[in-house]
Amino acid sequence: MVVGTVTERVVVLLITVSGKVKDYYIDNVLKPLLEGLVANLHPGDTQKTFVHHDNASSHTFRRNTLYAADLKTRLGLTIYSNEEIQ
Repeated sequence: MVVGTVTERVVVLLITVSGKVKDYYIDNVLKPLLEGLVANLHPGDTQKTFVHHDNASSHTFRRNTLYAADLKTRLGLTIYSNEEIQ
């Protein structure tokens, strides 16, 4: 799996994820990207950030769903699923 990000301010290099994606994804992709980069790019304004997830198993994994709810509470940042967009 490869993760990529584009914002109005910066393009982030592609991140290659190998091995057990579900276990790796939150700690090594989402947290550094969303709590680090996005929070620093948009301090106090993260609620305007749009994060989209498709139906990949790493995105629908229960731990990821719980992390998304926690992220919304702490930073106001919402991760949208395919169902919420279509």
